[in-house]
Amino acid sequence: MGIIRAVGASVDGVLADSWKEFFYCDAIPHGTMIVRARKRTSENSANHGDDNIITQGSVIAVADGQCAIVTVNGKVTAVLDEPGEHRFEGGTGMKGMLREIGRRITFGGDAAAVHRVYYVNLLECMDHHFSAAVPVKVLAPGGTVTIVCHCDGVYSFRITDPYRFYANVSGNVTTAFFYSQLGSQTQSEFTAALAPALSALSAQGMELSELPAHTEALCQAVREAMQDGPLAQRGLGVVSIALSSIRTDGHGMQRQERREDLAYISGVRTVPQEEAPAAPKSAPAPPAPAAWVCRCGQSNTGKFCTECGSPAGWTCACGCENTGKFCTECGKLRTG
Repeated sequence: MGIIRAVGASVDGVLADSWKEFFYCDAIPHGTMIVRARKRTSENSANHGDDNIITQGSVIAVADGQCAIVTVNGKVTAVLDEPGEHRFEGGTGMKGMLREIGRRITFGGDAAAVHRVYYVNLLECMDHHFSAAVPVKVLAPGGTVTIVCHCDGVYSFRITDPYRFYANVSGNVTTAFFYSQLGSQTQSEFTAALAPALSALSAQGMELSELPAHTEALCQAVREAMQDGPLAQRGLGVVSIALSSIRTDGHGMQRQERREDLAYISGVRTVPQEEAPAAPKSAPAPPAPAAWVCRCGQSNTGKFCTECGSPAGWTCACGCENTGKFCTECGKLRTG
C-alpha cells in the first residue's frame, strides 16, 4: 500500500507541477542585495505544486538593474543578466514526465530536485559615508615623505559579478540578503584601498589639494588597488567617490617642507642657476724671439741674417762665442 500511495502522490505531484510558472521580481529595496523569487502559478497548481520545482517552459522575467540566478540542487545553472523574458528548459515531453514520476517514487512521492530562482540587485548602492586617516606617500625632492591624510566623504558600490557574490557571500538564502549583514567589513576594505590609490596619484605629480576635483582619477586608482582584493573576490566594485574634505597632519607637512628647503639650498650651492659657465682657459702664447743686429746693420729675429746670411752669434777677441751684446767670458762689448 505504501508503494501505491507513493505512486499516487508522485503522479499527482508531477501533474500539479506541470503547470507553467511565471517568475518576476518587483523593484528590490535599497539595502537589499539578493532576494529569493517565489513563483506565480494559476489556481490549479497553487495549492498542489512544489515551490521548489520549475516546470519546463516556465518564464523567468528580468527587469533592468536586476540579474536572475537559477540553481538546481544548489548548483548555479544559469545567470540571466539581460533584461527580458527567459524560458526555463528542463525535462521535456511525456518521457520526461514519466522519468520524473519514477524518480519521485524512490523518494516517497517528493521531488528529487530543488529548483530555485534568486534575483540580484545590480543597482548602485549609494550614500556610504567614510572618515579615515590613511598614510600616503607623497613625492618630494630627494625621495618620498609619508603623510597621514584625513579623508571624509561618501562612496558607492554595486554588485559587478553576481555569481561570485552568490557563491562567496549570500549563498542560497531563504528570503533575502541585506547590506547590513556585511557590517563594517566593506567600509574597512574600501578605506584600506585609499592609501595605495592616493600614493599612486601623488607619484603622478598630483597635489593632494587637487584630489576633490579629480574624483574620476581617484575612482580609477581605487579600482586598480582593489583589483585582486577581497571586495573583488566578493563580486563588488566601487562606482563613485566624493571627497568632502582632505587634510594632512602638520608634522608630515613640516618634514616635507624641510626636505624641499634642503633640496633647494643644496641645488643653489652646487649648481647656480643664474651664473653662466666660465669660458675654458687658453694656453699661454709662446714668447716672441729676441731681435739682434748683424754686422751689416740688418735687424733680424732668426738665427741668420736675412741680408748677408751671417749667423746670429759673434766671436769675441778672447775667442768666446756669444749671442748677446757682451762676451760671457771677458765681458767685452760687442763691436761691429
